[in-house]
Amino acid sequence: MLAQTSEKMRMLSVTATSGLALCCALSAPLAPLLAGSEGVDPKPSRHELKAIEKRGKLIVELDRFAAKSTDVMYTQGLGMPESGLYICTKEKTGLQCTFGTPHIESKVFTVAFIVREDRTEGDVDLFQFQVPKDERGWLAQAAAAILKAGSVFPFNDGAEAYNHIVVPERDNTISVYFIPATSRHDVRVMGADGVVRITPAGDTDIHRYHQALLTFDVPPDAGELTGGAHTHTLLSAPNPLDVYYAMTASGGAEYVLGANWAFEVDNTGAIQSLGNTAAFIEKLEEIASDESTQE
Repeated sequence: MLAQTSEKMRMLSVTATSGLALCCALSAPLAPLLAGSEGVDPKPSRHELKAIEKRGKLIVELDRFAAKSTDVMYTQGLGMPESGLYICTKEKTGLQCTFGTPHIESKVFTVAFIVREDRTEGDVDLFQFQVPKDERGWLAQAAAAILKAGSVFPFNDGAEAYNHIVVPERDNTISVYFIPATSRHDVRVMGADGVVRITPAGDTDIHRYHQALLTFDVPPDAGELTGGAHTHTLLSAPNPLDVYYAMTASGGAEYVLGANWAFEVDNTGAIQSLGNTAAFIEKLEEIASDESTQE
């Protein structure tokens, strides 16, 4: 069923950035910062930036555990159930990924096995059902949301695959994040991403974070990245996937240059406002000019 919505929705297990994930802890939905009456994005408040940081860190945590879970699955000689997917949740006792097959018409998610991590001990165990177990409720809703979102999201044809992170919101909507992924260790991809919000009635609301797909070659001897930068053409404010990219790169920070405002996102996910974008770029040009003069 997953393949019927889009070939881009297949899942990877070979990199630390692969995975589909879902968080069970309810969160306040992150509304996009809309342009003001004069066409200028309002500068996000510290409270808004903290909410973006929190969501981005959650995405990273779930995504990494989803990758670990698929590795455990393959190590145990198991494979993804036919027409299946997996849903990663954050429980009080630790992280959990449930692997199974969605049946949309009957509103059932058939569970084949579960990978659990004990938060206290740090142990990871796999539990397999001899007879697959039918689950209704949240798991079935999450699976339906993934498929629904995948049927409307504008996937980029240049991406090898997309990962999925699912988060239930306090207003009973479900957010499904899509992030480009690659099976190559010598390549980094970012952009062409976004989130689809699904209402209880099944309506969809698409928010694209970055339009272009960016691909970077990472030579084996490149060492740690000192930093990266990208522009925002849709909104000036940073978003949760900016936090994701900063935290999953090998070191350094990510600089977000919007039409009006600039931000730094470090590799811990913390966001710092750098003020007006034009003024920030001018300052960088002055520094570069001074260094060139000194040489």
